[in-house]
Amino acid sequence: MPAEESKAVIRRFYERPEEYWRTGNVDLFDEVVSPSVVHHGPGLPSDMAGLKQVLPMFRAAFPDMRVTFEEMIAEGDVVTDRITVHATHQGEMMGIPASGRRVRFTEIHTARVEGGKIVERWSEWDQLGLLQQIGAIPSPAGSRS
Repeated sequence: MPAEESKAVIRRFYERPEEYWRTGNVDLFDEVVSPSVVHHGPGLPSDMAGLKQVLPMFRAAFPDMRVTFEEMIAEGDVVTDRITVHATHQGEMMGIPASGRRVRFTEIHTARVEGGKIVERWSEWDQLGLLQQIGAIPSPAGSRS
């Protein structure tokens, strides 16, 4: 698949979270994610069924979440992107009560696209920074949280 077509799939993927956050319809992702997708990343399930189970937890904890695209690079059917997530911690997340704090953290993903859908995805995101920003763990002295 040409790089520009692969990038278009990733752009469509990132349109889904905003719509999901408004509607709660996890099936929106089926348009751009293969049902047999394999996800590699910390703290998240490896399959689509598992991902669909954790999305409502994130939506409840961060109902105003927004994603800013920072950059995207593609070669053939592989696309790497970097995003910044902005949200307010308004609901419980994994036993951590709502803090009301605004958070900002980065994520980096690499996805493999086949037939217009994401079939494999690797994710790295700033979990430590998120936990510090919501007050779940202390921030080092002099750091931004």
